[in-house]
Amino acid sequence: MHQTFNKFKELFSTPLHPFLFVLFPILFTFRKNMDYLPLSIILLPIILSFVVVIILILGSYYFFKDFRKSAISATILSLFFTSYQTIDEILSKINFILEPLKIPHAGVIFGVWALVIYLSFYRLKRVKNNINIFTQMFTLMTLVLLISPLFSIIEFQVNNFGQQRQVIKIASEEKKLTDSLKKSVGEKPDIYYFIFDRYAGKPTIEGLYKYNNNGFYDFLTSQGFFVASKATSNYPKTLHSLISSLNMSYLNFEDKKLNSAGFGNENLTHNLVETNKVLLNLKERGYKFFNVGPWWPVTHTNKNADKNYLSNKVEVRLEEYYRALIQHTVLIPIVRWFSPEAAANLYHFANHRETVNYEFSIFSEIIKESGPKFIFTHILAPHEPYVFDENCKNIQEGIQKPQVELYTDQLQCTNKKIEKLIKTLMSNKNGKPVIVLQADEGPHPMLFPRGGSWEKASQETLKEKFPILSAYYFPDKDYSKLYPEITPVNSFRVVLNKYFGASLNLLPDKNYIYPDEQNLYKFTDVTKLLK
Repeated sequence: MHQTFNKFKELFSTPLHPFLFVLFPILFTFRKNMDYLPLSIILLPIILSFVVVIILILGSYYFFKDFRKSAISATILSLFFTSYQTIDEILSKINFILEPLKIPHAGVIFGVWALVIYLSFYRLKRVKNNINIFTQMFTLMTLVLLISPLFSIIEFQVNNFGQQRQVIKIASEEKKLTDSLKKSVGEKPDIYYFIFDRYAGKPTIEGLYKYNNNGFYDFLTSQGFFVASKATSNYPKTLHSLISSLNMSYLNFEDKKLNSAGFGNENLTHNLVETNKVLLNLKERGYKFFNVGPWWPVTHTNKNADKNYLSNKVEVRLEEYYRALIQHTVLIPIVRWFSPEAAANLYHFANHRETVNYEFSIFSEIIKESGPKFIFTHILAPHEPYVFDENCKNIQEGIQKPQVELYTDQLQCTNKKIEKLIKTLMSNKNGKPVIVLQADEGPHPMLFPRGGSWEKASQETLKEKFPILSAYYFPDKDYSKLYPEITPVNSFRVVLNKYFGASLNLLPDKNYIYPDEQNLYKFTDVTKLLK
């Protein structure tokens, strides 16, 4: 027993704590988003953090001439580096004290930390004995910090290991969809599939939010669109909705355990968005596929695309996970000092606005691509954060205004951008395309808690969430197979039947909910509640 204790004591006396400490923000941030992020994403920040720690230890060794002291100094500097946002948020709560003094938060933080680092290093330099006690104390504190995120991540990965090793598939009523499509169908129209995230349906906008959206519907009708005025989403979540519409099936998974058990891992089904039945069948028929990606990781890029259109701003290309890590560090005020625009784009608010603007603007270029082509575009508007007023002018983060007004303002801006987009597509000299405008889900209900259980949602909440925008443009204006209540699961069944001679039966239009984010694949039919 005594020998074992000495081994533990020796281990704790090893100056590993700076390496352990830098793992904490990496694992903590990953844990909050691990349901849709691959574990491999933490590898790069871990490597970079370890390299920085080594540089700090070696650099401070010339001052302390002792590796244990150098390791302690590296941990102190790492704490300063990673705690900037936390301290800034605390200072924001006592801003009434600092504001009269006209002292910026960055000045206070740097000043206090400069003093702390100076006093710590001065004291550390003078310590002659018992440095092992400090090493053991720092190691113990960092290990305690890591316990919670590390065990959560391990538990999550173990629970989902079996499913992660296999490709999740949807059980389809058609044995082989390609058999029902004719390869020779004459001229192939360009096909544009637009997802306007959380664009509510008419019952929600006019009935609950008291906004008259008829001007926009009239515009679509005047351009020859069929507006499905009673359309609803099949699911109240983007991932589920896109899997369903792009695979033309309800989420009846071949893995029966996944259907019934409590899994909260979105990664399991990302491949069903990226490699979907609509895309595969169109590519088999000579279509090029172009993906116009938002910041959302699942639709940001697509490995099957002939081209991914992304904003040319380097900041926007950063993975959201990396951006979240950077936002906690002292890099923010430093970047802001050199480039305010670059610093703004490290925050979700400005990045969201830049991405939406880019996606709407790129279609004057896309229409020049030689056809036939299938274009999928996921635009996070009028989805929050609310970055535009009704005239598409930028608004500041944290503006004091009722949520309904912020939503309808951004909705009006989205309408203006869609109208301009439609005119651009219609100006294509190569012929009129097939266009599907659709929402994946309605807005988050105003009185429904974030992360709440859909099983506990009231009927009124479901009637706010499920109605969506849904409109179709066919060049020949023959909409005989469409109807007001059509849901996204049937959209491409109609398109493939009409333009490729398929014989796909339309599915019953149904609406499903899932319990919560920890039970993503167990569904309950709520269609009757929406009648």
